[in-house]
Amino acid sequence: MYGWNDVGFHGSIQIPTPNIDALAYNGVILNRHYVQPTCTPSRAALLTGKYPIRYGAPAFACLTGAHALFTMKGAYALMRGDDLVKPARVAGGLIKGLCVTKKSSLSPATETLAVPSIVSGGIRNSQQITCLQGLPIIAGVPLALPSTEKILPQYLKDLGYSTHLVGKWHLGANKKNHTPLKRGFDSHFGYWNGFISYRNSTHSTGSMTGKDARRGLKRAGDEMVDQYATDIFTNEANKVIKSCKNQGSPMFLMVSHLAVHTGVPGPNILEVQNKTLNDIKFNYIENKERRLFAGKKK
Repeated sequence: MYGWNDVGFHGSIQIPTPNIDALAYNGVILNRHYVQPTCTPSRAALLTGKYPIRYGAPAFACLTGAHALFTMKGAYALMRGDDLVKPARVAGGLIKGLCVTKKSSLSPATETLAVPSIVSGGIRNSQQITCLQGLPIIAGVPLALPSTEKILPQYLKDLGYSTHLVGKWHLGANKKNHTPLKRGFDSHFGYWNGFISYRNSTHSTGSMTGKDARRGLKRAGDEMVDQYATDIFTNEANKVIKSCKNQGSPMFLMVSHLAVHTGVPGPNILEVQNKTLNDIKFNYIENKERRLFAGKKK
């Protein structure tokens, strides 16, 4: 099984992970943490201490001048004005029978799985977007971990800790109140969305591309030019530790590396620091993608 077995302290002999192993052997190994294998629900579960299903209800949204179809765990629901139209049966892509419910009677929006376009005679051009129970939040989608959920840094601040985040957030950023500094962190350097390029902080998905580098609420793209993301975030974490060394109060630092996540889609989606040296180091690994994966684990 990849992932679990790809670290030394779980017995991996193919990919050396000495730094991760040292952290494990000198710290606490969290091995009873059950979540979905995707970004947003995993980190939400870690920070809330709850299963993702506990803070997610089906989401419904209106698309101006258009119908929108949402799929939720295999069921279909059609938005029409202020009504939710749920098909009684779906067969061969055709909606067979409808029941109507007022949208105002539904729970607040926290989950959306897909928004296909509706065409005569069936369903076409399905476009996945997001949810908090399964799929990660996609850039530009107005979803976030509910602000009613008190999360780990907020609890620790109540106990006198300074709180810091380096790297990935990915719990929503469509409003300032959803970003790290408004959710209990004293400082954040990293990115708000699901991934960036390892070398220039570019985030690209669907119809949008841009720089996603942040220091607090300010843009910080210049700090991630022509440097490797793993090194940038490691250096930043060291700076935070040194700055808090003599502060007289406990510190909580959460380091969410980009590695080993993929970078920007394209030919270099698995970006290592030096591909030639990486191929030499891991020449015993036959699969070229796995060699790149190994090289991202420092």
